Amino acid sequence: VSEPRSSPERSPSQRSRRSRRARRSRRPRRSRRSRSRRSRGRAGGPGVSNRHTINCWHGRACTRFTCWFNHPDGREIDEKPSSGGKGGKSGKGGKGKGKGGKNVPCTFRRRSKTPCRRRSPQSSSKSRTRSPRRRRSLSRSPSQKQPAPRHLTPAPSAPSPSPSEAPTKTEAGVHADAEKAKAAEPSFRDFVLKHASNEDSPEFVMNRFQQYIHERLKEELQAIKQTGLFFDLYHPLSRLRRYELRLGTTQLNAATFAQDLREGRYCELSLRTGQARRGATCPIAGHLQAPEFAFDPDVGSLVIRSLPLAVSVWDVLDVIQDRPGFCTAAWTSFEGTDLARDFFARFTSAADATAAAVVLMRSAETLLSRPGSEGTGRASVLSPKPDLAALVLPQEMSLPERLLKDLALSEQVIQRLDDLTEVPKDITALVLNAYGTTEFKLDLRVTYLRRVHHFCFYAARWCDDEWSLRDACGIATLRAPAQPECTPGEWSAAHEQRLESFLGSVSFDKPAAAPDYSNEHVVQRVAEEREKAILKVTDEKFKCKLCGKHFRGADFVRKHIRRMHLPLAE
Repeated sequence: VSEPRSSPERSPSQRSRRSRRARRSRRPRRSRRSRSRRSRGRAGGPGVSNRHTINCWHGRACTRFTCWFNHPDGREIDEKPSSGGKGGKSGKGGKGKGKGGKNVPCTFRRRSKTPCRRRSPQSSSKSRTRSPRRRRSLSRSPSQKQPAPRHLTPAPSAPSPSPSEAPTKTEAGVHADAEKAKAAEPSFRDFVLKHASNEDSPEFVMNRFQQYIHERLKEELQAIKQTGLFFDLYHPLSRLRRYELRLGTTQLNAATFAQDLREGRYCELSLRTGQARRGATCPIAGHLQAPEFAFDPDVGSLVIRSLPLAVSVWDVLDVIQDRPGFCTAAWTSFEGTDLARDFFARFTSAADATAAAVVLMRSAETLLSRPGSEGTGRASVLSPKPDLAALVLPQEMSLPERLLKDLALSEQVIQRLDDLTEVPKDITALVLNAYGTTEFKLDLRVTYLRRVHHFCFYAARWCDDEWSLRDACGIATLRAPAQPECTPGEWSAAHEQRLESFLGSVSFDKPAAAPDYSNEHVVQRVAEEREKAILKVTDEKFKCKLCGKHFRGADFVRKHIRRMHLPLAE
């Protein structure tokens, strides 16, 4: 037993007790069996030791790491904050500088007298097995003082980047913000319970609630602003590119149709059924087969179902538009709360579509998905239907006088749409001056409107692509032969009214590449954003927050932002 550094004054009885312990330690050591018998005799029970019921003689001044005796008042070494650090005692003497203190295991190991050698795997496997070491129990002395709090060294943090060097928020964070904003719907009841009091008037609460909704809309806008869906729907460059894509596709389809017409491929064209039909549909020959020459958009096409909202359709189009056999691409507008879209692309053959789908799937991890987006888009080749069916019109649409009226109306529609889409005049004249009967001319013009402009003549509906035309108006429209007792009815009158309404309201204007600054709302929003980007340093010094440049007046900063920071307005 080691002596403490400052031993208290001892009485004669204590000194005699210490001398007796010293003489007892010089006696010959008894065996383990004799000591166990002695412990049984003292405790009065088999295998029960009473040393935990004896108080330690040193009391609070005890410095032993492992003490088998009781400390009712605790120990000073256990209550020191630095007992587990450098200043703590270790071992039996308490003079070491290693780890020590309460509930901290000792890491001290006695150095072997033999030189250190690295043991080989063979020698370790052949070594004798040793009995496991006895586990040293820690001191069970209660402490009257609360343990000192642990002081953890903070990890070195990286220097905060400047606003120009700050990394943009990842798309996973953008998607999480969008989901968070979507989950919490604004409620007038919750707003009144949280932000209103009994003294507030109803008008004041309603104004505050309108401001609250306005701030919520700003937060949701910031959450989805970096997604591909937002760019596809609202960015001026996306609108302009879609306009050019539709314009180029229409002109290409017109040139292809004119070439087929010159080669005489539509000589057998007829959009009239052989006999009167009672049902609403009629089976047809097939894709681009006479006499209907119906067009199935699924032939040689691929589709990407449920394109994630974080992905832009233009990223997908940039990959496949240079592939062999590419013709056109289209996508559906989202429906419902899932914001899912379907992307279609048509090629000249199924082999070209399969090759493009393979290219897309190879880059699916980086192209068809984004971190944090729900799911991954999957490209697959569409399988065309073996049996196609066309819609059948009423018998009154086959009357001679109805055919003449439709022939005149179709000429007006073709001229109007060709002018809007900048189709060459020679192609328009070729279609309108085709030789044949009245019924053949009408069938040719109806087919031209469907193939080139994706326009259904009998429904007076102008669609964006061939897939939307097929879903809205069917694969084709046929006229049933008129019976002798057939007379004009309501259907033909409504059809004529639909066409006249379409001709009076149709437009296809080129979108602007920049925001419309003539709009009062846009001007106000841009002015607010410019004022937020101005920082007043002194009365004669102003700073642009976007680039850090300084100016002598606020007007100079506004002029600088208007000329140099165009993306702010976008």
